[in-house]
Amino acid sequence: MASGYGATGGVTPCFPFWQDFLACYIMNTTKYSDAGKLLCRPYRDDYYECLHHTKEMDKVVKINDAIRRYEMGLGHVRDDAAMKKLGLVKGSYDSSKTTVNPGGPWKH
Repeated sequence: MASGYGATGGVTPCFPFWQDFLACYIMNTTKYSDAGKLLCRPYRDDYYECLHHTKEMDKVVKINDAIRRYEMGLGHVRDDAAMKKLGLVKGSYDSSKTTVNPGGPWKH
């Protein structure tokens, strides 16, 4: 993988992420200390995400769960505490103002 060539001979999609991670690691570590490698964590995380798609798959699972809840007529489950931390919700959430269409907006 680190060579940059895939099974078909072309450059792999994750190779640029590997190059960024390697460049950061080389610039921030020495043969006496590798304490600077902590600065490269975002690059490492991007490279691992490209390889394994864990965050992407987590999003897909959450989206599919939300669609399934909506189709079952359970509506949208909302986490007010998390949204208030982000500053997205002012005041409290009033569930009586919410209407649920069990068929979904895409079904007629």
